[in-house]
Amino acid sequence: MQGEKGTVIGEKSMKNEEYKKLSIKEFTKAAGRYESNHAGIYEMCKKDYPDILEELEKEPFRDLLDAGCGPAPMISLLAEKYPDRHYTGLDLTPAMIEQAKKKNRTIIVIYNSLRKEKSWLPWYLDDYEDVAQPFWVKDAYGNKVGNYTFIKQELGYE
Repeated sequence: MQGEKGTVIGEKSMKNEEYKKLSIKEFTKAAGRYESNHAGIYEMCKKDYPDILEELEKEPFRDLLDAGCGPAPMISLLAEKYPDRHYTGLDLTPAMIEQAKKKNRTIIVIYNSLRKEKSWLPWYLDDYEDVAQPFWVKDAYGNKVGNYTFIKQELGYE
């Protein structure tokens, strides 16, 4: 259960920032073994890959965003089968991103903001300070709109 004050796991209540830190800690531990034969509880995830692939293939796609991509096993599977498509992975955990980077996948870092504020980046994205961009921009009418042009450029569309 999640509310304004935080998240309740079992009988323990956590503030959102505490929950985020715990998630990063746990997935950091798992990053190196996630795709091994000793992945523990994450072995269950691997069993889902064929079903996920089957669902994705029901709809034609050119681009795919994998939020919570981990070390990008689904992206790798899809890229092998459909190399002409574009894939983007996002993950909260730096160690998972490091594992994905080893596979030469594009990593895009965006701020949920109108301003580029390097101090807002979490410590584990320090290497991306110079390439990170705000997601939101103002259009010709002063409306806040998503900066899809930046994302398209990073993915090679423009």
